[in-house]
Amino acid sequence: MTEQRQLSTAELKREAVRLMTEQRYGVAATARNLGLNVKRLRRWKQEYTANTQSAFPGNGHLRPAQEELRQLRDEVKR
Repeated sequence: MTEQRQLSTAELKREAVRLMTEQRYGVAATARNLGLNVKRLRRWKQEYTANTQSAFPGNGHLRPAQEELRQLRDEVKR
């Protein structure tokens, strides 16, 4: 039987990062408490610290730079 992929909401991601940064929980402890993969949490933390305002845009939503790049690629195709 295959394992179903777990979808994570932006709220969960922000809360996990908050626990690691503000509450000073370790990555391993946070992963264990939330039932998540350590590598996933590290990636979320890196993404959040790199760009706090536009981290975790959600399903189908792109960051402004990615949206501009997509539009330019569409123009080149036309």
